[in-house]
Amino acid sequence: MNIGDLLIVGVSSILGVITMECVLFITHFKPCKSGYASYAYYLINSIAKQKSDLPLVVLGCNENIDKKFAIENMRNVIVTRCWGSKMFISDVFKIIYNVFKYKPSKIYVYYPLFTAFGNYLLNMFANVILLLMLTLSAPSLRAKLLIDLDNVPKPEAPPKSKIYFLTLLSPLSIPYFLRDKIVIVCRNLIMEKLLAKYLRNLRTRFIPHGCPTPKPTLPEESLRLKNILGFGDKKVVLYLGYISRYKGIDYLIKAFAKIHKKFPQAMLLVAGDYFNPLDKYRPKKHTYLPTLKKLVRDLALEERVIFHTFHIPDECLKFYLAIADIICFPYITSNISFSGILALAMSYGKPVIVSNCGWFNDVIIDGENGLVVPEKNIDALAEAIALLLGNDMLRLKLGSSLASRADEFSWDNITLLWLKLLVN
Repeated sequence: MNIGDLLIVGVSSILGVITMECVLFITHFKPCKSGYASYAYYLINSIAKQKSDLPLVVLGCNENIDKKFAIENMRNVIVTRCWGSKMFISDVFKIIYNVFKYKPSKIYVYYPLFTAFGNYLLNMFANVILLLMLTLSAPSLRAKLLIDLDNVPKPEAPPKSKIYFLTLLSPLSIPYFLRDKIVIVCRNLIMEKLLAKYLRNLRTRFIPHGCPTPKPTLPEESLRLKNILGFGDKKVVLYLGYISRYKGIDYLIKAFAKIHKKFPQAMLLVAGDYFNPLDKYRPKKHTYLPTLKKLVRDLALEERVIFHTFHIPDECLKFYLAIADIICFPYITSNISFSGILALAMSYGKPVIVSNCGWFNDVIIDGENGLVVPEKNIDALAEAIALLLGNDMLRLKLGSSLASRADEFSWDNITLLWLKLLVN
């Protein structure tokens, strides 16, 4: 009898738990205010609809829970809020308890799980402990472990990122020795290739982020919403997403400063909540947003750059996407994963400008369905914005071309890829 068997026998006998056959998800889950919470919510909701006879259990985070929030009618889904941000060691054991309680045939874990909350190094340690315990338990439960990997920095990035890459890769080597029961799911082809290189023979799958059904905005509807929101007939350059340093918003503002006189009818709208996983609970370190606002004042752009700095509910995102003439993603990160905001922009058929980082290289082809510029290159970003502002036909062409790929990434199609892992 191995360690996993002893754990199951011990916990089951002491706690007297009742087990059931199901798929168990360990993930952030709406209404937590994070991108991955929405990702998990839409994924699980889509699985529940397509496979209504498959019992699903969600072990979600209780962070930022809105008591007025009501999930969609998912009759075959049980949601248990069993972990949070402050007692991370006890949270790990709560998760393991529930794994034994439900005895799932498949265990999905969003990894790394705790890095959005609390102390960074302690939470990375918690991730390692959780993955180790799940790996030990999976064979005895006769369960397959599915690790949905959010991101991995490029190994050629600066030394600090190399260290992070190693800290993430090291715990992922734990399941390597039980690879017949483990599948790592990546949302980026580059990431999958990296893991294949560093963890040979470990099974990986590429399953991208899903996006909503395409909803191209009619010009008259866009104009109507612009009038309601006070933009009138102006061209709107939009940044939409969390306001964090790695998003490169300061480069976008500096680029806009170079071209705003040439395009007096253009406005820059920066919309989104503040978010930085390393200092979320340290208000004194929330310096990026004040820095951006000071930059706008220094460049005398107060009348041309608008900030909407609050959490934007899902039902309101459509209004921002509808009024945007151009959407910019000037990220400066070496992280590589798929962007949920890009998926939304895609579904609305909006022309996009992206930096050449791993988030976007799988989807955006320069000049075909968007414009790609080098990271941190203010002049190139300014030229791209000016090109689109001055060419209505190019904006229409790039947006339509990007929308044509949205069906490929629809949640229905993405769910079919997941079901191949969950029901086999």
